[in-house]
Amino acid sequence: REALGHALLDRAMKEATSEEKLRARYEKTKDSLKRRRVHVAQIFVKAGPSAQAKMSVVLSRLRGGEKFDALAKELSDDPPTAARGGELAPIDEGTTDKALFAAAAKLERGEVSDVITSPSGMRVLTALGEIATITPTFEQARGALAAEAMRDARRDLLEELRKTIPVKIEKRAVKR
Repeated sequence: REALGHALLDRAMKEATSEEKLRARYEKTKDSLKRRRVHVAQIFVKAGPSAQAKMSVVLSRLRGGEKFDALAKELSDDPPTAARGGELAPIDEGTTDKALFAAAAKLERGEVSDVITSPSGMRVLTALGEIATITPTFEQARGALAAEAMRDARRDLLEELRKTIPVKIEKRAVKR
């Protein structure tokens, strides 16, 4: 019985994850896959005893009109982004800390955020572009679509088997 159950499940999952079925699922759910994308730069100040004082310097110099990218190169404690004037790779919704994304998504191009605090430190952001809405390609979504299809196939098979195979429960076999 167990081998038969595995064979049925394997067949159901293979059918559910065929190229044709996955492409149909993609077309049907494409709109729900859309995510917002932001492009920002940061000035990051590492947590520590002098972090608050350093962030105060950053904020006062920004308010004084200094360019964000120049300050990021000079003062940011994140070497990879500091070298690029604070520029981060575009951030897709759901791929980073919620508070960070929420703060970034509120910004207009060129606007500077309030200070965002995390266990690792503090940062301020500036928007480098408008918020974009992106839809992943089929290839980008394939893994998630296949996992969802397998989950659905398993659920549907179990429901079908429960309906078609009678099960009699002996009262004396059930522990109370």
